[in-house]
Amino acid sequence: MRGTDTRRGPNAALAVAVAAWALLQAAGLGCGRAEDPRRPNVVFLLADDVGIGDLGSYGGDVIRTPHLDRLASEGMRFRSFYATPVCGPSRFGILTGRYTRSFDWRGPIIRDPERTLAALFQQAGYTTALIGKWHGLAEIPDSLPTRRGFDRFYGYLMGHNNSPAVWREERVIEEKSPRADRTLRETEQALAFLRDVGGRPFFLLLSYTAGHNPPFASAGFRGRSASGLRGDMLEELDWSVGEVLGALAELGLEEDTIVLFTSDNPGTAPHSSGSLRGEKGSLYEGGIRVPLLVRWPGRIEAGSVEERPGHLVDWLPTLARMGDLELPRGRVDGRDLTGVLLGTGTRADEDFYWGIYAHRSGPWKLVVDPDGNEESDGLFDVDADPLETSDLAGAHPETLERLRRQLRDFWRGVDRRAGRP
Repeated sequence: MRGTDTRRGPNAALAVAVAAWALLQAAGLGCGRAEDPRRPNVVFLLADDVGIGDLGSYGGDVIRTPHLDRLASEGMRFRSFYATPVCGPSRFGILTGRYTRSFDWRGPIIRDPERTLAALFQQAGYTTALIGKWHGLAEIPDSLPTRRGFDRFYGYLMGHNNSPAVWREERVIEEKSPRADRTLRETEQALAFLRDVGGRPFFLLLSYTAGHNPPFASAGFRGRSASGLRGDMLEELDWSVGEVLGALAELGLEEDTIVLFTSDNPGTAPHSSGSLRGEKGSLYEGGIRVPLLVRWPGRIEAGSVEERPGHLVDWLPTLARMGDLELPRGRVDGRDLTGVLLGTGTRADEDFYWGIYAHRSGPWKLVVDPDGNEESDGLFDVDADPLETSDLAGAHPETLERLRRQLRDFWRGVDRRAGRP
């Protein structure tokens, strides 16, 4: 009996072409997408008021964080990653890829339901879930998480002292939850979601309430750390991260899942920002620099360290690229970090904006005097002087004026595109 002749005919040529395309895609070299054709799952672990000094992988020695340290050793650690100085604007930036002009702690209302990061995943066929803190992004009923791209929601509309009610999707299921058990409950809900989602691609935003004052911890963690109740709280947070990582391994999802850990801003504890100047609420590095750990086995180099800066607003364009999602129409301020993470490129620029109050361009950072006194504006070379001990405004007046102009021009451009005078 003669075997099939694979050398002849249009079907054979097509088979060869398809095989070649598959090989290119498997190597990450195919056209139109730099990633594996299997779109990755995403687990976004967002802490509340946790700074670089709180993690062992950043040199912290006050609180034990073995699971977060393991995440750092298995992925990439960013040494200079930025948030805003308060909660709401950071969370707005993650979900929209946009900077905010001001720093009201509640953050702006997300008015376009189709342009959030969660909505992009949802439109691409992902199952999406938010567990934990939604914060001040939902002060009106139409802005509930389920109206902004999340299929599932378990948690709190505000998240810390002023939001005791527990919501599931669009209804209150518990009027007052025991604060001490929040991390425990959030973890249970996250594990249940991972086990329930089956083989469908998913985006999970596990938005912890842990980190924010006043501190809390469940009975199993209270009194365990050497640094009081806040230490207990953060060690329970670290335990939760370990549970999530363990579930991904148990379910065989490790290689197909991007896991990232960061925070909305540093805390106010003496060690939270390490030796950096400032704390939560400040525009100095200690008020805006947060930990970032990212793991994607086989794609992101284990144990790698990224020295150049990034910002929370970068996650929308980055995850859109990695998940082959369609970017929303209109303004996106963030930059794609895919090349940085995969070791194939750099961020498009090193320009960052904190409202109308601060701007970094390359190594230079402008901090505007909050009272409008230009003579008190600060200029720092944060590459050479990350502790911001030397104000160089007087020594580099041209650089000072250039950053002022860039800051003004950025927001004028935002206004012009929005049709504002």
